[in-house]
Amino acid sequence: MFLNEKLAFVIIYLGDHMKIIKFSKLKDNRYNVTLEDNEVLKLYDDVIIKYDLVRTKFINDGELDELVKYNDSLEAYYSAVKYITRKLRCECEIKKYLSKKYDNDIVNYTVDKLRNDGYLNKEFYLKCYIDDKFILTNEGPN
Repeated sequence: MFLNEKLAFVIIYLGDHMKIIKFSKLKDNRYNVTLEDNEVLKLYDDVIIKYDLVRTKFINDGELDELVKYNDSLEAYYSAVKYITRKLRCECEIKKYLSKKYDNDIVNYTVDKLRNDGYLNKEFYLKCYIDDKFILTNEGPN
């Protein structure tokens, strides 16, 4: 499913539902989603697709909190992947990095997801660490 950069909708008030006025494409697979009260949410396309926001065109108050929490977990995941791509990291470093901006639930969820996706691997990290210490420094056997 592709989202159009100039997708816009008409406002109709439906009680506790907030209508989506428009989607505006940002960089890094994110969108500005403008609601009827002129509140702007920056959501990842995964969130828009998961909650079917293009088709339903509204968000109720109960879904909004869940939607924002899921968006934050995606933001933490993408941030951690970007952090890992600069240098191989251990689980402790990732937790410390993420805990500066996110709560413990999101940090633990992200670390589990990174581990399941193969980005965090203790054995591989230890092997690379030992090899680097041995090759790049004078530490290790003579």
